[in-house]
Amino acid sequence: MAYVKLVIYMCVSVGFLLFAVPFLYELNPTLRAHAQKQDEHDIHAGAIYYSDVPITMDTELANREAVKQGIAARAARIK
Repeated sequence: MAYVKLVIYMCVSVGFLLFAVPFLYELNPTLRAHAQKQDEHDIHAGAIYYSDVPITMDTELANREAVKQGIAARAARIK
């Protein structure tokens, strides 16, 4: 019975990562732009922080800029 639960939890987790997360990215313009830039430049975000990739600094700066834009956009909507 424990293995059945494990398989169910794994399927739910993988399904969430494969289907729900990309759907959520499409709903948010900032995340959508971020994902498009990653695809455009063939950047694998998970691998960047664990390897010595020359584009790492540019990517980090772009990530910070995207976060700043997102915060500014949210602040503008709240006002």
